[in-house]
Amino acid sequence: MKSNDKETKYTAAELLPQFKLNSNKITEAFVERLKNKPDITFGSLLLSGLGELRVDGNTLAYLFDLVDDISNPYIFAIIGALGELGELGETKINDKELESIVDKLLSILNSDLDHKEFSDNSITASSVKGAIALALSYYGDKAEKAVKELISLLADQDQETRKNATIALGKIGAKAKDAIPSIQKLKDDEYTEVRDAASDAIEGIQKTA
Repeated sequence: MKSNDKETKYTAAELLPQFKLNSNKITEAFVERLKNKPDITFGSLLLSGLGELRVDGNTLAYLFDLVDDISNPYIFAIIGALGELGELGETKINDKELESIVDKLLSILNSDLDHKEFSDNSITASSVKGAIALALSYYGDKAEKAVKELISLLADQDQETRKNATIALGKIGAKAKDAIPSIQKLKDDEYTEVRDAASDAIEGIQKTA
């Protein structure tokens, strides 16, 4: 990862997370590189790698510091990493850490994103909300406390945000049963992906009820 060749660095960042036995050393190396403010592509690969690895308390605190700066150009990758840490079926974090991540994502969602300034025009309040919804979907029913906020996102102007919120509610399952009437309305959405997500979410909720 110290190579001057971009492709070499990018490849290393993609491959290293597969070496789980050395996850602590790899995590430290990734954080060290991130502190040097790399280009967007390399930084995003490093953050994705952190999402694949089991992080310690210090690394999680570092990610929390990063995500608190909503104008960070890596904001989508940071939110994505926090989502990947909770991937269902994985044992990357303990329950206390899991709860703290869900709380952190919710705090951002409730921070009046519509009046925040972002690093460039490609980042909008709706797109950040959608990224958070997708991140919460990794936590399944552990994200139960986010149901109210996710329901509100079902009416968002951005189709991707509506879709991601629907997916997250479906993953939460029976604990999101109050969302069914709102999800039902999306079965008439103008976008096929949103309609399909709505059907899948209702099925997922009803299966676990």
